[in-house]
Amino acid sequence: FPVGTSWEVVPGVGVREVSISGGYVVWALCTNGDVACRYGVSGTNFLGDYWKKVPGNFELISVTPDDELWAIDQNGQLFCRRTQHFYGTQSPFKPRSNSGLFPGEEEWELI
Repeated sequence: FPVGTSWEVVPGVGVREVSISGGYVVWALCTNGDVACRYGVSGTNFLGDYWKKVPGNFELISVTPDDELWAIDQNGQLFCRRTQHFYGTQSPFKPRSNSGLFPGEEEWELI
């Protein structure tokens, strides 16, 4: 099993909280409350390639081993993020221009 020997800075966003799923999905709660996902993280690319912000502004986040993202907003309301899975030639790990991958706030469900 891998054993870390040093720390490396992951550039791109200021982070106050990080949550990692069982499938190499890294979510960050930014210092301003924005949420970002780290793309390109894998067993051979531990730092990943880039961050992509998703709609929403929250106080706390948590992710399950099955990649379900949960968040609590400034009013104490609980949200669950709807996820999309890509197969075959579709990949969320390749940069896209406004492709509709994150079309808007409707991707969060108020619980």
